[in-house]
Amino acid sequence: MVNIVKKIVPEDRYYLKCPFSMTPTRIVVHNTANDATARNEISYMTTNDQETSFHYAVDDQEIVQGIPENRNAWHAGDGNGKGNREGIGIEICYSKSGGERFTKAEENAADLITDILNRYNWDIDKVTKHQDYSGKYCPHRTLDLGWDRFLNMIKERLSQTRERPFIIGEIIYNTEDLYLHETAGYGGKEGFLAKNTRSIVKKYHYNKGLYMALGDENNYYDTAWTDEYNKFTTEAPVVEEPPLPENPKEDNQDIPAPETPDNSNNDKDDSETLPDKSPSEENLSDNNLPEDKPERENPLLWLLDKIIKFIIKIFTGKK
Repeated sequence: MVNIVKKIVPEDRYYLKCPFSMTPTRIVVHNTANDATARNEISYMTTNDQETSFHYAVDDQEIVQGIPENRNAWHAGDGNGKGNREGIGIEICYSKSGGERFTKAEENAADLITDILNRYNWDIDKVTKHQDYSGKYCPHRTLDLGWDRFLNMIKERLSQTRERPFIIGEIIYNTEDLYLHETAGYGGKEGFLAKNTRSIVKKYHYNKGLYMALGDENNYYDTAWTDEYNKFTTEAPVVEEPPLPENPKEDNQDIPAPETPDNSNNDKDDSETLPDKSPSEENLSDNNLPEDKPERENPLLWLLDKIIKFIIKIFTGKK
């Protein structure tokens, strides 16, 4: 990164240019809309009697600071809104004519923004544009060339200066059960994250080491932070499908035979164990008995009965 030259506005002009103390929460990017150098931009800003002010001006040779980062500046067009009261204003020079000087100024601005992001432990979402606060088409040439293109310049520099195993917004899966922390690096409660949970990288944070925050498409998890990067992967887990049921066998070889009750040890009388006959069985006539079953158990009595019936039939016929 090129040198940062400090040309801070005199304190007796704080009342006009930067009247409030500030804890910055974001960066606001501008284009100067002229072709002056960074030193000339800061010099003009600090000496004129207008409220308009900004923290840095960047050209192709150097970075010049005019307002301390802990003081507000009037650059975002949103009054006492977050752009003016919480944003570090950065003006990129040579935007009127563009060309190589503007290209180099943009690159230097990307270096400055990367440095600020690293110092404050911020992510790329902290980089905003003037247009976000007042609707003004600024930074005009940077927008013409593509805002995402400019953000990608910063992301590339962040990847070179930070150990970030995954990209913010990337979908990852934990390869084993683990616990997430409530606040990065500060203890707090823990939350269980089951193996193969689908998560989205939401943010990184530095506190004596790099921490990563996880969540879903819309929100952070209640306990979101981890530094166990080796337990995550971008590859979705393989889902094992349950095996298909086997086709039923066509033969009866494996069908077990019905069990036959064992009556060998049954000493009870049959009348006590056998069920009563059904009404249909009790009403069977002699004609419905099976042919191979004798009607009487004593054959002599059976024969005598037949002879008596035959004699009665003869005598009855004679009458």
